Amino acid sequence: MSETKTDKVVRSLAMRSKLTNFPLIFETPDKLRTMSQNEKFVRKIAFDNCIAAEMRRQKSKFFQEQQKYIAQQLEENPVEIGGRTHSPTSSLEGKPTKSAHAETETADKATAVLREQRAASCRKSRMNNKLKKEALKHRNDFITAKLAVTQHTLASVTSKLQKAQLYLLRRGIDEAQIQNIRSIYGVGNITLD
Repeated sequence: MSETKTDKVVRSLAMRSKLTNFPLIFETPDKLRTMSQNEKFVRKIAFDNCIAAEMRRQKSKFFQEQQKYIAQQLEENPVEIGGRTHSPTSSLEGKPTKSAHAETETADKATAVLREQRAASCRKSRMNNKLKKEALKHRNDFITAKLAVTQHTLASVTSKLQKAQLYLLRRGIDEAQIQNIRSIYGVGNITLD
């Protein structure tokens, strides 16, 4: 089976970029029509596997970029964690009386230690909650920015597909042939606005 010039170029590009398992999708419509059902099925599975691997890679890359962005934003905009003010009654409760016995003093010390541990735990929890809230805010900002870029790219691709369809219609190719090309390449129905 001889390769066309396009197949050789695509194969050499695939070798250079180490995508040897990536199926060749730049086929002519005639070649795709003459493929056997088994060959089409094998190519579809290979293509689906390739897409799944690329999606996993993109997801990992997205997660790393997101973590980097959040860390950078937290460094640039540190979270201010202010202490709580105590009420006047709480400061009176913590003072031991001079008339207390030795037993009460040890009980008060144990209570004071527990109170300090509880206060430290509450401070740590408050700090963690504020950090989580800020990280979530920066994560949402990152995802919003990525979504805007994706929407722009999708609009651009849709526009190019519409221009190609208009070009084909102006060149005299009828709607049935365009539908056939769409079905061969798996492109959905693009409406002209």
